[in-house]
Amino acid sequence: MRIEKIIFLLLNLLLLISCRQQTEKTRQADRKSEEVTSEISARATTPPKDLATIKTRFSEIETVRKTGKLDTISFTYNCYNERSGKVTFYSENEKLVLIEHRYNEYSHHEATDWFYLYNKEPFFVFLDRLDWSFDGQSGGKTQTRDQITQSRLYFLNGKALQCLEKNFERTSNAESVETEIPNTETDCSKASEALSEFQKLWNSRNSNSSEVFCNTA
Repeated sequence: MRIEKIIFLLLNLLLLISCRQQTEKTRQADRKSEEVTSEISARATTPPKDLATIKTRFSEIETVRKTGKLDTISFTYNCYNERSGKVTFYSENEKLVLIEHRYNEYSHHEATDWFYLYNKEPFFVFLDRLDWSFDGQSGGKTQTRDQITQSRLYFLNGKALQCLEKNFERTSNAESVETEIPNTETDCSKASEALSEFQKLWNSRNSNSSEVFCNTA
């Protein structure tokens, strides 16, 4: 009887030690999680100050966007069947961090504009333009040829810091060569137009009206 009591007490003692160790591990994990969250929050409020921090902030926004953690509001528009599109506003902690504008014009032109924001101003703009045409037949199927232009515009304090461009084409029966084509630096001639387009999108965020786009289409 005495031996059983001793065994019972030892088992309870081991259980108590195990619980305390597990509690301490949980506390350490919670502290580490809080430190990581604080670090991310600090980075999120740090203004982009050069190309390195611009690319870092871009990556942070893309990470939360792809995991669906940004709040979104969107609207569509159609300008007399000549131009139609969709505008999506992405917010983080009630602050607008990204505007996406997808649109088509006259059937053969497609475009997507991405405006990454800090404090209501774009610090990075990605313009993706595609014009397609029919390119004969292959194996009894109609083929298409895409002419693609991608522009990457980096801004600092409202002024263009660096502008890159990539031009390539692809056919519907061939693999994409996008990753093989290098970016080339340009004179930033598209920066002013991009900022004007951003202002138009910014002004439309409360009205959700197609008039902003159709009056100038």
